[in-house]
Amino acid sequence: MNAATRLQHTVLELIKLTTNYLAGKGVSSPRLDAEVMLAHVLHLDRVGLYVNFERPLVPGEVAAYREMVARRGRREPLAYIIGEKEFMGKNFRVTPDVLIPRPETELLIEAVVKELDGGDGDGAGPGPGDEPERLRILDLGTGSGVIAVMLALLVPRARVAAVDISGEALAVARSNAVRHEVEDRITFLAGDLYEPLPPGEMFEVIVSNPPYIAVPEYSTLSLEVRREPQAALLAGEDGLAVIRQVIAGAPARLADDGLLAIEIGAAQGEAVRRLAQQYGFTSVIIGKDYAGFDRYALMRRRDSR
Repeated sequence: MNAATRLQHTVLELIKLTTNYLAGKGVSSPRLDAEVMLAHVLHLDRVGLYVNFERPLVPGEVAAYREMVARRGRREPLAYIIGEKEFMGKNFRVTPDVLIPRPETELLIEAVVKELDGGDGDGAGPGPGDEPERLRILDLGTGSGVIAVMLALLVPRARVAAVDISGEALAVARSNAVRHEVEDRITFLAGDLYEPLPPGEMFEVIVSNPPYIAVPEYSTLSLEVRREPQAALLAGEDGLAVIRQVIAGAPARLADDGLLAIEIGAAQGEAVRRLAQQYGFTSVIIGKDYAGFDRYALMRRRDSR
């Protein structure tokens, strides 16, 4: 088969070839990744891909696809290759400067919205005819901005301060706020956790998806995860170094009966509960994911409900 013939592979033929190649490289979802990358190159959704299985690709499309496949074969995360990730039904820009959004963080956001609305979960706040009070939310370690953006979308009365130590991450977060038209309700601050906040500024909600991987666990992570920013993953020998700082600093920034919500590791619930109690949080709820693992902590210093 000469080079010209190879360039005339159909959509289905390329998907099959790529699936076999990626499987040989140890990619966990080779067929799905092959389809997602080719759909991206051809500007189609996956349904559009299926109805075009017999379509031959032109040389420029083949070249673009081969470059993406080579990157995936080197175990670069798919989200970095296509430049975006779906999260809570919306697409967010991602780059190697930010952690890739994960479904576990959706659980954290859903839990916060439910808490804010007293349990019914729509986040709307006051009913018809009521004057909505502005709700101040602090997102520590915003990364790609998915928490800040989604809370701004789901809680219309929210005004969010989004903090990250990485200027590159803040640029990604800002672009996502613009994409989803909530940039007027999010303030982006560069610095380490609480450090860039103005003196005395208080919040009804502090939320964070901090680094929580213990250093000894790092070598057990997939090759793809180890391509993500280490600063967004690693948190000391026990995985709790940043969580400690978030909890320790929260009392000085939380309004009366304010909510602190943190994503945590799969077996960190009891350790986080003890830390919260150490800093005066009297109500601590450890939420589980669908597999039954610890996934988030909700805490208040005074439970008046």
